[in-house]
Amino acid sequence: MKRGNEPYYRMLPYRNRSDGSPSWQYDIIWNMPLQKGCAALGGNRIGKSHIGAFISSLIVTGEHPTYKSPKNGIIWMVASESKKIAEVIQPYFESLIPQRYKDGGKYNGKLMRWLLKADDREWEVWYKTVESGRKSFEGAKIDFAWIDEEPKDTGIFSELEMRLIDKQGIWLMTATPVEGTRWLKETIERDDVFYTMAGMRENPYIPLDEIEKISKKLSEDERMVRIEGKYIIFGGRPVFDRRKIEEMQKTACSYQEGLLVC
Repeated sequence: MKRGNEPYYRMLPYRNRSDGSPSWQYDIIWNMPLQKGCAALGGNRIGKSHIGAFISSLIVTGEHPTYKSPKNGIIWMVASESKKIAEVIQPYFESLIPQRYKDGGKYNGKLMRWLLKADDREWEVWYKTVESGRKSFEGAKIDFAWIDEEPKDTGIFSELEMRLIDKQGIWLMTATPVEGTRWLKETIERDDVFYTMAGMRENPYIPLDEIEKISKKLSEDERMVRIEGKYIIFGGRPVFDRRKIEEMQKTACSYQEGLLVC
């Protein structure tokens, strides 16, 4: 098979609808080797999970344009629950891996693990869930971790980073920050983390009129996170009308680089 026919070559990161410039997807791909971790945050339906699976497939095959992955390695792909793995992560990833890697390897459904072998390369790919608990993330030494959505148990993320130390591995997080935790804000502001944010309108494949319909049904906070791709620290779920509270407190707030600053 010619390289241009490989499934991951047919997956092209999209360009911004507004001006045709390279989107945040290109930013994440090219900046991966520069930091310990990368975070792609933003609205719903902007291709976060798809780009996570795409990057993972490039690492397994050794075809990542800026990150040289070893011939033998281990990837953990982490979701909040088993349903998310079955419906999103696993189908995306397996659609992008060349068939010869699957033919030369083996899938263990009980362990939720792929052994992928081809082109003198051999990688273990483990599907893991946050709901399985922190202990299931202990002990191993891994090369790469992809976390799809912000883990509610931040101890699991700490375990992931520990697992990456021995092999000097890196991590990628793709998430819509609906929880609005201070932990995630502090993580993306670390000196060893690259992050980028995007809104739903920048996905050129979603009709703008459909986005506007959805936007009108959401609360202001939800709209800012899910549609605009902004980061809001909730400090727990908002119960009161945020605008009225802000008016009462007479606080001047503004959005700067995707963050609500007061």
